[in-house]
Amino acid sequence: MDRHIEEADVLQYTSSEFPRRTRVGVEAWKQTNDDSDLLAEWQRARDAGTSMHVSVFRNPQPEDTPFHVRAFVLEPETSPKNLAKSLALARLIARQLNARYGCKPRAYFSGNASLYLWVDLPPLELATGPEAVSAWANRIDAQIGPLHLDSQLFRRNHLIRLPWTVHDSSGATCRPVSLDSTVVQMRDQKYSAQLYVSESRAIAKEIMAIDAELKAKPKPAYAPTRTGSGWIESLLTTPVTEGRKRLLWKVLAPYVASRGMPKAEALKTLADYFSACDKLERLRPSKSWWRAYIEAQYRNALDNGIRPMSLTTMRTKDAELYNVIMKAKWRQKFGDAGKYESKPEWEGPLIAAKSGVERAGCEGS
Repeated sequence: MDRHIEEADVLQYTSSEFPRRTRVGVEAWKQTNDDSDLLAEWQRARDAGTSMHVSVFRNPQPEDTPFHVRAFVLEPETSPKNLAKSLALARLIARQLNARYGCKPRAYFSGNASLYLWVDLPPLELATGPEAVSAWANRIDAQIGPLHLDSQLFRRNHLIRLPWTVHDSSGATCRPVSLDSTVVQMRDQKYSAQLYVSESRAIAKEIMAIDAELKAKPKPAYAPTRTGSGWIESLLTTPVTEGRKRLLWKVLAPYVASRGMPKAEALKTLADYFSACDKLERLRPSKSWWRAYIEAQYRNALDNGIRPMSLTTMRTKDAELYNVIMKAKWRQKFGDAGKYESKPEWEGPLIAAKSGVERAGCEGS
């Protein structure tokens, strides 16, 4: 692939909207202020053969100023993770957005088992920022899905992998792709597609209306709660070997952040737990990577007031992680996780899809 084409992909990915947060490998995030800053960091990641992440949105502005949005990301989550199912969901979302809004999202293979769909908008100034985007996505999710969209991608500080850098776990490259391609093509490191920005004014209009609704509502005061969290305290004494990243950002990091404990104590609680997990099965890609990842997820939960996902929600939204926790609870009580039989199997929205999209998603799997 020609380097100039790759550079154009990188700049298109961010719509040249700055300043943004970036992180190369497991380093601390830093601020990039323009195209040259971004490309310099990207080239450094490429030369090192490591990953690079960039914030979905521009850096947060002060609360009294509008939040600028030019694009956002939809990422359907499958449980267990499966690229064929992710492709089927991405096709379903793209078809629906095109039919409803004439929108053509840009698709990127994450490098592992999912796809990112970037939805481009004309420049917006939103009083509630990504909260309005998240509310719009929830409405679409309810109308089409459930699509099990990754809610983290609507957080103000969340980072996402940049094209033409590697995935930490698989070592494969994040690339622009066509939704008409097969799973086999997406896993082919030589394959990529040329994508174009297509701004959706219809989606922008709906998001602006939601922003006005949210702005008019009084914002409830954030009050940390411990109600119904006994199972999390119990879980912190039971290490697991599966679903550990999702367990961190969906449950454990929000839990310790919401308890109001000192930062050092919160990070030690998380570090001790994942150290115990490491003794059962080695943390990948490395312990140093996990140290940085733990702090980043704790900071994200603290900054955004994220609450831990409840077991009821998890059973519907992430049945795989729910079963990981149920196995841990069983092992803690009976000492033999092997006897636990997973009850809720992931079905997802493919069952509800009426266009045969689920079959198309399995081509080449």
